[in-house]
Amino acid sequence: MENINCKLEKMGLRASDLMIPKKGTDLSKWAVVACDQFTSEKDYWEDVDRLVGDAPSTLRLIFPECYLEDGDGDRRIADINRTMARYVGDELFDTYRDCFFLVKRTCGNTSRWGLMASLDLDRYSWEKDSTSLIRATEGTILSRIPPRKKIRKDAPLEIPHIMVLISDKEKSVIEPLAAKTNTLSEVYDVELMKNGGHLQAWVVDSQEDKAAIAAAFAKLYDALDPKNPLLFAMGDGNHSFATAKSCWEDIKQTLSEEERARLIPAEWNEAKNQAGDEVFSTEINLYVKNRSGVLLDISKITNLDIDAKVRDEIANIIDMYYEEFSGVYLKSKRLLK
Repeated sequence: MENINCKLEKMGLRASDLMIPKKGTDLSKWAVVACDQFTSEKDYWEDVDRLVGDAPSTLRLIFPECYLEDGDGDRRIADINRTMARYVGDELFDTYRDCFFLVKRTCGNTSRWGLMASLDLDRYSWEKDSTSLIRATEGTILSRIPPRKKIRKDAPLEIPHIMVLISDKEKSVIEPLAAKTNTLSEVYDVELMKNGGHLQAWVVDSQEDKAAIAAAFAKLYDALDPKNPLLFAMGDGNHSFATAKSCWEDIKQTLSEEERARLIPAEWNEAKNQAGDEVFSTEINLYVKNRSGVLLDISKITNLDIDAKVRDEIANIIDMYYEEFSGVYLKSKRLLK
């Protein structure tokens, strides 16, 4: 059976390792508004500082943009990095592995549901005429990226504030999960400071639920216009996502071939092991574009003496990571007959 993670990655989506402060932490002080809010109201941030006091808080892990012009940016960034390292060293967090969070934000009588997930930076573009799977819905001010990159450069933790929109008329992705919260494990339930509303989250980590998420997104994905396949639209936090993209492009330039190879999906490596290293390295040399940008050559794929089961596994994997040749999608099963 096709691996769920591979199905999700085909659509630029994946589960994540999510870190949440351990039970007993005052989450009403931990959670603060995004750093690009109240940019002309230092009084707001000073009040938040008084509310937080010495308690663990994301306030100590972000750079409120109202302070960007104060001239003490380097000191603030150094403090952020030290605090992140201290929180990790103090084992402040519980880590929820390979999962999604179902989240519910309530303000007044209105509730909004969402799914916390990771998106593939290689499938995103902020360019005006982009036809990427993930894209900006507003103009990206490139001058905002360098200062944000400076903050991220040595940060051991990632705290993005990004809201992405999907068009799901049948309400197939999030609503089925929202209807079964009684079967999910609650992660947090907290009243936010300064009239920020109420926030709840449940962990989504079962294979059944992941498979349902993958199937729902696959239906949305398959219905897209191949020439303009917009699946994820940036609703808020585009500059945060653009900064992450820029950082990732810098990181890719520093990777060795061995490190790049590790970015190939695990399922690919399983098929490689079944077929034998020598076959893959000298004869198959498949031409697949994966998230690291590494290209492998497909030219010698035909007429290989490979076990049928392994051949089918290879074909399934290639189908999920096909490359477009002259506007024609080559399906691997045709090549592996």
